Amino acid sequence: MVGLGRRWVLYKEAKRVLEDIGELRLHSPKTIYTGDMEEALEEGSEVFRLIESGGNPGWYAVRRPYSGVNVEFYLLSRMSAALRLRMMELNKLYVTGLDYFHKRLDSAVARAYSLVEA
Repeated sequence: MVGLGRRWVLYKEAKRVLEDIGELRLHSPKTIYTGDMEEALEEGSEVFRLIESGGNPGWYAVRRPYSGVNVEFYLLSRMSAALRLRMMELNKLYVTGLDYFHKRLDSAVARAYSLVEA
C-alpha cells in the first residue's frame, strides 16, 4: 500500500499531466502533427498506471482488456501517432479520425479527473 505522501505526489503529477493534455488539446491538430500530444498521453499512461496499481512500479494484473485510464491514454497515444502519420502522408492538419480522437480524448480526460479528484 502506498503512503499518503507518495499518493499525494502521484495525484499532483497526474493533475499536471492532465493540465498539459488540456493545453495541448486547445492547439490539437498542430500538437498531434508535432508529436507533443503523443508524448503527453504516454506520460499520462505511465502516471495513471502507477495510480491504478496502487503506486507499485512493478507488474500488476488488469482485470479485463482495455480497462483503466492508463490503457485508454496508451491507446490514445497510439491513435495520435497514427493520425500524425496520416497528416504527414496527406500534408494536411485536418484528417479523417480527428473528431473521433477528440471525442475519446475528452471522455478519457473526464474519467481521469474523476479518478484524481475522488
